[in-house]
Amino acid sequence: MVMIGHALSLFQKGRQTWRELLLWLIIWMGIGMIALWPDVLDYLPPYVGIKSGVNILIFFGFVVLFYGFFRLFTKVEQLERKFVELNQELAEKNAEVKTFDDDQPS
Repeated sequence: MVMIGHALSLFQKGRQTWRELLLWLIIWMGIGMIALWPDVLDYLPPYVGIKSGVNILIFFGFVVLFYGFFRLFTKVEQLERKFVELNQELAEKNAEVKTFDDDQPS
């Protein structure tokens, strides 16, 4: 419940999108359900094609980790592009200022 409250708080402060909020709510509610009713894991394997409930948890954990790595990778790439653009703009402005200063008589 604490983590669900934290996710809602981040959304209200504008630090999360509604998609991120939905993802975290699903994850934390799923963890809560498994903590309250661990026998649920025994019913899932035949439907998913995995042999045991513990393997489902491990597989789901890997999926979440890979999704997180993918999101981090795309954010880093996006920040690198912005950084390059800002550096180019700054270099152009510095070049304009130097050119303007060189044209002025002293």
